[in-house]
Amino acid sequence: MPTWMRRRIDRIEPTESSPAIGGVVHFQDRMDHYHYTDEEFVAQMRSASFPPALFNHEAHLRLGWVMIRTHGPDRAVKLLCELIQNYARAIGEAEMYDLALTIAATRIIALCTMRSNATDFTTFLAEFPKLGNGFRELIGAYNEGGSAGVKAIL
Repeated sequence: MPTWMRRRIDRIEPTESSPAIGGVVHFQDRMDHYHYTDEEFVAQMRSASFPPALFNHEAHLRLGWVMIRTHGPDRAVKLLCELIQNYARAIGEAEMYDLALTIAATRIIALCTMRSNATDFTTFLAEFPKLGNGFRELIGAYNEGGSAGVKAIL
């Protein structure tokens, strides 16, 4: 995995040392984004009124899952890139946005979504724990072999 990509992944993958960015070490310890319905969550992201401290790795995953289920994988990539970039800019964190990482992450979430029968996000995460605790590995597999690389380790 390229060094620049590893640095960006370090920002979003949950760790004990980065609670504001990805601080859900065990996904059973839910953050407050669960207090919002999917519709409320997306609406607050669009208006940049969602609390930045709650937009951790798991919230990124949830946003991707909701958008993919609502708009389909291809449209979701475009919408998520715009949505996350606009949100980052609105909260004064424009430099944190990474187009390549957003595209790769959305494609990975889409692969999992297509394999899932889950009707809620919690069940979806339980089906694909690597999204939560092995995301760096998934990004590396995607960068090396695209969808086939990810499918091989899911």
